[in-house]
Amino acid sequence: MCDSTHRSANRSRRYRTQLCQTRQHRRRADREQQHHSHAAADHRLAQNAEGTIAVDLGNSAQEVVLARDPEQAARISRDDDAMDDLHKHLFTVLMDKEWKHGMAAAVDVTLLGRFYERFADHAVETGRRVVFQVTGETPDD
Repeated sequence: MCDSTHRSANRSRRYRTQLCQTRQHRRRADREQQHHSHAAADHRLAQNAEGTIAVDLGNSAQEVVLARDPEQAARISRDDDAMDDLHKHLFTVLMDKEWKHGMAAAVDVTLLGRFYERFADHAVETGRRVVFQVTGETPDD
């Protein structure tokens, strides 16, 4: 049991590294967008919110692994719904005919949104595994 907890802690560390790499990509994309045009406030707010939610989910996953609390682990999945909604919102912004920031900015926004969404999915999966480790049952979605 200790070995599986150790693996979960290592997984959490990898997810945090992935988030750091995503932030680096975002900073690089922001610099490029500043050279080409000012990005729409709508997608910037959504990305900032996605980043905040991703950090919160990552911290929650770490706490769940350490505390082995199945109820807190189940909450991660519910909290991920906000990330899903923001991810969908980004696509509506990008598909809007009013998008005037070019293809490169659209690709950057799409990739960054995907990275945040994937990071959140890892946190949810970590929570699901903790529930299984503690209870022996897979959580219902």
